[in-house]
Amino acid sequence: MKGAKQGIVVAGGQGEGNSLAQLSNPYGIFVDQSDSIYAVDCSNARIMCWHQGATQ
Repeated sequence: MKGAKQGIVVAGGQGEGNSLAQLSNPYGIFVDQSDSIYAVDCSNARIMCWHQGATQ
């Protein structure tokens, strides 16, 4: 997948909010060496992390 020109939706469809399945005012995203995805969720004052292969 590295260098792919098209992405794959891995989350979404829940709209904006504060549950663990939602973000509110996301600011940044980072993918580490293990392909875990981190997103800064400004309005909820948190950093969310999804590990590769996670289903929730």
